[in-house]
Amino acid sequence: MSVQESNPSSPRFLKKREMIVDAAADLINLNGVKGLTFVDVAQAVDLNTTSITYYFKRKELLAAAAFVRSIEHIENMVTIAGTEATPRARVRKYLALNFDYRARVRRKEDRPVTVLSDLRALEDPLRAELFVRYQDVFRKVRDFFGDSASETETSKKLNIARAQVLTENLYWLPVWLNQYSVGDFDRVQDRLFDVFENGIA
Repeated sequence: MSVQESNPSSPRFLKKREMIVDAAADLINLNGVKGLTFVDVAQAVDLNTTSITYYFKRKELLAAAAFVRSIEHIENMVTIAGTEATPRARVRKYLALNFDYRARVRRKEDRPVTVLSDLRALEDPLRAELFVRYQDVFRKVRDFFGDSASETETSKKLNIARAQVLTENLYWLPVWLNQYSVGDFDRVQDRLFDVFENGIA
């Protein structure tokens, strides 16, 4: 993905670029990719519109940068959780990492990432590139439940379903978790893991 930039190694450049991506993430989460404008981003970071184009030549490149950061964030948590010894421990760790991150965001200690639901609004080839990257992450989540190299057709389908349930529930986490205080997160996390392990009944 080629985002055209000048002096990309400059600390000042990188800091402003991250501020712009932060603002884009917030705006995409609020209005979707179609509602993202350089004017709104510029207002959010106190720059003029021309300054935004110095960092990102097109709106689609800015949106893609926000999605890339989100996918990288998810991949980092998946990689850490994947080092645990058992499927149960991997899911438990992945859950804990997600809840810890959401707590940091709530306390303003970390920045929110872009939700991936609007990724389809991007045009190809950016959309296709990002889908491939996300599919790679999803395969790593599937591997929480068993080695794909030694799976039978039945166990492969089962593990894909398990990964889908896990990722979909954590995808919706920021939507319903706002109903709880950070102090309740440990209790809510335990209850959600219990549902994953034992079912609703």
